[in-house]
Amino acid sequence: VPTGLNYVYHSEIHVHSLKPPAVMGDTTSTVTIFGSGFFPTPALSCRFGYGTPQPATYVSSSVVTCDTPPHEAGFAGVSISANEVDWSTDSIAIQFIQPMSITRIFPEYASAEGGTTLTIIGSSFDAIYERFEEHNIQVRLAAGEEDELHNHIVVDANYVDSTKISFVAPFWKSLKTSLIVNARVLLNDLDLFFPGGDGQFTYLPSFVINR
Repeated sequence: VPTGLNYVYHSEIHVHSLKPPAVMGDTTSTVTIFGSGFFPTPALSCRFGYGTPQPATYVSSSVVTCDTPPHEAGFAGVSISANEVDWSTDSIAIQFIQPMSITRIFPEYASAEGGTTLTIIGSSFDAIYERFEEHNIQVRLAAGEEDELHNHIVVDANYVDSTKISFVAPFWKSLKTSLIVNARVLLNDLDLFFPGGDGQFTYLPSFVINR
């Protein structure tokens, strides 16, 4: 007996990899998921662990994107579904990491002439550093929102350990008064946001001793 119902059969969905492999657990991040058999249905979804399904954005039959929900620290399996019923079963996981924090920058002052070695002191820097094969760490320096957008300086930095990242303060434009500078950590050209904000130190103007 004809029922008037239509069914769509599609190939089995598989998840092969995702990028980035680790995200902060206390905020939302967009991840790109690579695989096969993805199909653009209204119910296309991704799931992290056994949490609530999240809407997925179809890019191609092998690529979708999805926003991660807040999640406790640890690993969670990643699965895709075209109908929120049948989920992929590949063993692919993402790591949710605990928030990193910046406590202070030592020393608190640096010469505007440059050359002062500064250390960003905080916690859990290793949580994301160890998840990337390439470790291109930099620090972006800016003296306010306007500088953050147009006038910032980016310098190379060194990962010391889970609580320390060091860099050398560059020459800053000629100063007549002290200047507070924000220091933001970048990893592989990606901003790392810290719940407590960026680190800060103060540039001191150059001075001359007259005899």
